[in-house]
Amino acid sequence: MQAIFSVLGIAPTRDTKAIRRAYAQRLKTLDQHTQAGEFEELRSAYETAINWAAQADTADDLPDAAVPAPFADDAAVPLADDAAFPGHVPPEPRQPLHQVPQDAALRSARERRRVVDTWVDELMHAQPQDLPATWKRLRADPALESLDSMADLGDRLLEGIAGQPDGQYALYSLAQHHFHWDQAAYRPRAPHAAQWLQRYTEERELWEQQPRKQRLRYERAIERMRRHPSPSWLQASQAEPAIHHASRHMPLWWSLHVPAALARQYTQALQSLPLLVRGIRKLRSIEVRWPKWYIWLFVGILAHGLSQWLSPPASSPAPSSQASPQAAPDPANQLRQVTTAAHDKRIYLITGPVAATSHNGNVLLEVPIPAYPKDAQDAQGTVQVTLTLTTGGEVQAAVTQSSGSASLDAAALAAAQAAQFEGKLAYAVHARLPFAFRAPR
Repeated sequence: MQAIFSVLGIAPTRDTKAIRRAYAQRLKTLDQHTQAGEFEELRSAYETAINWAAQADTADDLPDAAVPAPFADDAAVPLADDAAFPGHVPPEPRQPLHQVPQDAALRSARERRRVVDTWVDELMHAQPQDLPATWKRLRADPALESLDSMADLGDRLLEGIAGQPDGQYALYSLAQHHFHWDQAAYRPRAPHAAQWLQRYTEERELWEQQPRKQRLRYERAIERMRRHPSPSWLQASQAEPAIHHASRHMPLWWSLHVPAALARQYTQALQSLPLLVRGIRKLRSIEVRWPKWYIWLFVGILAHGLSQWLSPPASSPAPSSQASPQAAPDPANQLRQVTTAAHDKRIYLITGPVAATSHNGNVLLEVPIPAYPKDAQDAQGTVQVTLTLTTGGEVQAAVTQSSGSASLDAAALAAAQAAQFEGKLAYAVHARLPFAFRAPR
């Protein structure tokens, strides 16, 4: 019995829990596929120790004790036959340790591996909503009742997820709850599975360090991606920040949560953005450090151009019945006041191309000076009146700036309408004349 417990690596004990723990720890150090003989020896020692601990009836079943040597005097005394001692019962011969044949061990290992691979394949291809029912059927399988079968299932399942993590977060979460992959004591057999588990643990810690609002935003983005597997460019644009950040900084975490086919659909949708949206994003990505004066100059020129483009064209005065087809230039240099001795009128001289058709090349404009109206009530001010001289000899007047008094405005307008000119004009002339009024003393 001492040899049995030496295989398990513990001292002889009748505590079945201690025996199972020792067996599970020793099992992790063996590869069941390449060390089939050692595994079967460990399995046989485990079963024998469990049976021995369960029987526990008499003290005769304890492990072998050292037998004291006979006394020296007893060596000279001939021992009688066992039958000569009345009531003596000879001990039963010790049963040899049960050894499993090598062929049977290999067949058992191959069958166990076949069952484990079948369940791993079924779990890997199950839909997330079908995983609880599949796991319940797995637990009811008699072939997986032993500890070594479940340990082998956990290792093989982790190897499958590490090889194909494409959207297997639901399966990983379910299996991790049963096999405790996140505990430091767990050691995967396959090196690539151990590396994958270490990297995923680091990325999960990085995810947990993100702000709560950012994690909620990414979780909503992943949920929207699952609800819309064929997105539009607008839906893909909304999920783009989560796709860009998570796939760049947490690739294993991202591949475990989002299937590769779904990620490709959103990547293709982002490549089919409208031309205007792509242009705006291109401008945003360019980092140009312009001087501040250049920015203000550009904005000023752009604003001036827009104001000129959006402002309505200036309204021209209504043409007279005998209007000339030639446009009138600015009369500022064509209208010059002539000093005269008359106190009741003002005389202006019109020169230049507009008066070229006159006999002497000049046109005289006489404008009467209005008298102060009696009903003005001591009001005073200046009235601006625009005169329009047509080629037919007509004079048109309009008040463009009021003095604030209706009487003064009416007097100035009447004086302007009474203006006369001598000569012929080549085209209509517009002139702005002031009429100043002062209250009489």
